[in-house]
Amino acid sequence: MNQLSSVKKGKDRLPPRLMIYGGEGVGKAQPKDAKVLTPNGFVPIGSVCVNDKVIGSDGKPYNVSAVYPQGKRNVYLVTFRDGSCTRCCDEHLWLTRTNEERRNKQDGKVRKLSEIQNTQMEGFKLNHDVPRVCAVEFAQSQEKLPVDPYKLGLFLGDGCFSGLATIIHSGKDNSEDSLGSLDVTVQCKRGSRGDDPDVEILSVLKEDGVQKDKKFIPKAYLHASINERIQLLRGLLDCDDAVSLPGVIEFSTLSMWLANDLCFLIRSLGGSAKLGEQRGMYSYAGKTFFGDGTHRVHAILPHGIVTDSTENKPGIWDNPIWSIRNSITDIREIGEEECVCICTDAPDSLYVTDDFILTHNSTYAAQIPGVIFIDTEGGLSEINCIRFPQAMSFTEVMDQLKELSTEKHEYGAVAIDSCDWLERLVWEEVCRDYGVNSIEKAAGGYGKGYIEAANRFRRMLEILDALRMERNMAIILIAHAKVEPFNDPENGVYDRHSPRLHKHVNALLTEWSDAVFFATRRIAIQNANVGDGKVAKGVGANGGERILRCEGGPACVAKNRYSLPFEIPMLWKELMKQLTEKTEKKAS
Repeated sequence: MNQLSSVKKGKDRLPPRLMIYGGEGVGKAQPKDAKVLTPNGFVPIGSVCVNDKVIGSDGKPYNVSAVYPQGKRNVYLVTFRDGSCTRCCDEHLWLTRTNEERRNKQDGKVRKLSEIQNTQMEGFKLNHDVPRVCAVEFAQSQEKLPVDPYKLGLFLGDGCFSGLATIIHSGKDNSEDSLGSLDVTVQCKRGSRGDDPDVEILSVLKEDGVQKDKKFIPKAYLHASINERIQLLRGLLDCDDAVSLPGVIEFSTLSMWLANDLCFLIRSLGGSAKLGEQRGMYSYAGKTFFGDGTHRVHAILPHGIVTDSTENKPGIWDNPIWSIRNSITDIREIGEEECVCICTDAPDSLYVTDDFILTHNSTYAAQIPGVIFIDTEGGLSEINCIRFPQAMSFTEVMDQLKELSTEKHEYGAVAIDSCDWLERLVWEEVCRDYGVNSIEKAAGGYGKGYIEAANRFRRMLEILDALRMERNMAIILIAHAKVEPFNDPENGVYDRHSPRLHKHVNALLTEWSDAVFFATRRIAIQNANVGDGKVAKGVGANGGERILRCEGGPACVAKNRYSLPFEIPMLWKELMKQLTEKTEKKAS
């Protein structure tokens, strides 16, 4: 065959292969004074900066990869069954599970607050609940706690402040080391302090002016290690006989501070705590009198955290008989507030605020006419779009793509949302095939598992190329963003945005795509009103105009083969207009 006769001149007018990545928070928002949990405790979300650490759903710290000013937004107060609450805009996304999903043993989905509000009730039942954080790993001080946590718990749990809760060891060893096995009994002595070695507990709290109605847990203990917080809780509950039923905690105190601190302590260990108040009432000489208000904490803890340690309550916590779902009970608009949103590098994109919040962005590709979505993360239910059922494995993704390549349809584009969640499905399949529990160990280890994952992505790209060539379909790959250090041979090391993918897959998809766009907001850096600091302020409406960066640089990874300008508005019509104009100009 004469190969010269098949030589082509000019460009084929094929649909584009696009990759669009960006921060989950583009359009999602919380007020700047809402709290976010860091390894050092709660701080206002407005004070968080890139590379700060916040706590994820597994209780571990993760880096903040981006911060987006959102301007003034309408804010809603979201209240939960245990009385906890937080604020966010109606576009904010939450990972919730409905009653129907629970009955069918299905996983939850990512939903807009506005959708949750419209389906808040199922008949007379609350319909949406969110997951709870695992036991939180706070940053640990090098200084030893001044008092053993268990002793402190016994002291604070002693309802009468007239004496001291004294530790009586069952053995002869009176050293603190013997507390490690909790081989102790408890006796509350009242009246005299004597020379009890545990008088240090009293002296430590006395320095802070503690009275019977003003007991509290020192901050160092609330942010102590998980084991130390468990020991503190055991002391509190052992002295007060607070474990009433398997899995149920009921604790009463005159101190509002102690009750609030106990709620913090229980929630930091992954439990649920609801605070109420009860006033005592008695009659005398035909008259009714009310006593001091008692603050009552009703709570449950997750399986595996055993709170009782004394012999009079063996195993009462071993098998909790029930639990409280973290259901949303009320959503109420409260007015406009200055807002911000953050993105983290947590694998599930969750971070802990006053409760749990999941943020991500999938709205851009929904503007594309004739697009069908491959849903890998369950985050499309709140978007008016055409989509396959959520793919739970890489095999399902491949089957859906093959269906598009073999069956008759009228779709003009396919979008995969998102590639970083797809990568996890690929890793799971690779691990199953090699009988290991970590991608690091797959295919013999030494990074070979990542290479095997990239090979499976190559097989997927072959099908996508066939859809583009034979079915004339545009391809849109969606990914979340991360911030990572980049070693520039000319300018040194600096941080920049890139798709949240392993380097092998990232390089493969970036090279394959005709264009890689970074979705962000237009902002301007201004001098702060006080000091020498700088602040980022959104340019345009709603906290900053949404844009696509079309060229790479120190700030982000981006490219295009269409000679597009540095940035364009984040509108599909505008992008297609630019692509058409540039393509026709080159062809002429």
